[in-house]
Amino acid sequence: MTALATGQPGTPGVGRGRLHINSDEALDAIGAGVKVVLVLTASTTADVAAMIGSAAVVAASGGRESHAAVVTRSAGVPSVLEVGDLVIARDQIILGGQLVAVGEELIVDGSTGTIDRPSTTEPLSGSAGNRFRDGVDDALGLDEAYAVETPDDNRRLYGKWADTYESGFIETKGYQYHERVAEIFVANERPDGPTLDVGCGTGIVGAALRAHGVGQVDGVDISVEMLKQAAAKDVYSDLIEADLTAGMPVANNTYAGVVSAGTFTHGHLPPEPLGELIRVARPGARCAIGVNAAHWSEHGFEAYLDRAVADGRISPYDITVVKVYEGSDPDNPDDMSNVVSFTVC
Repeated sequence: MTALATGQPGTPGVGRGRLHINSDEALDAIGAGVKVVLVLTASTTADVAAMIGSAAVVAASGGRESHAAVVTRSAGVPSVLEVGDLVIARDQIILGGQLVAVGEELIVDGSTGTIDRPSTTEPLSGSAGNRFRDGVDDALGLDEAYAVETPDDNRRLYGKWADTYESGFIETKGYQYHERVAEIFVANERPDGPTLDVGCGTGIVGAALRAHGVGQVDGVDISVEMLKQAAAKDVYSDLIEADLTAGMPVANNTYAGVVSAGTFTHGHLPPEPLGELIRVARPGARCAIGVNAAHWSEHGFEAYLDRAVADGRISPYDITVVKVYEGSDPDNPDDMSNVVSFTVC
């Protein structure tokens, strides 16, 4: 067997079954006679029936007195808890840096806290098997990034991806989005003062801004590991760890400019956190915010911005459509971005 990950031992015993991440679907499979390994971020009462019927349960969070621990212990179902190296996506999980698709077999050892693949498991075919780059088993990419659903999923994904994000994604894909956003930002008049790079990641936007002569730049990101990469570039005055859906520990009217590239996209941020960016920007601040073009249409960014204009929070905005990659297909909205420029009122 190839060990994938280790967590806190829960209920002792070994369970083997097909991966499921949705309790209703797991119950359907159990009813059809399929042995199931149920993987959850954290369990609730709605998951109890599926947990009791499963061959094993894995929970990304929760210790020995958590809901998942109590239910599995009472039912005698093998379980592993507090698996930090776990990201749950739409139809797959990322475990130990590897994709495991719903329906694949897993072996869960509640005595040792290990989660394994059976040694006889065949490699996945298709996009999940090929991963992001052919021949690179542990590479992460857009499929994984677009599939995350919660802030904790984002933290786990980027914690795993941070070390190879630039070498394995930025360089391989010919990523140029950060350069285009920086160019649009500096092309507009803005007041003196600090600029905030939202979703700064490894610091490529900050480096582009500094190359264009922008002075003080601060960065904010949800991932500690990505912030460590950004700090190594020595282009930021301050780096802030924050979940934009919950708010930033930043005072009102702090920044003279706000930029973002790659953060308002699938699985990441909807339009509502734009309000937090407007809050921390001072009156007259200039903003250049990139939004994935497909995400823009799917989540009502235009309607949100129109309300902000009508409410007198921002000026009428301009949209510049840019390529995300050197080889972007203009007919594919996921290859394009709407960079929104406006002034905070």
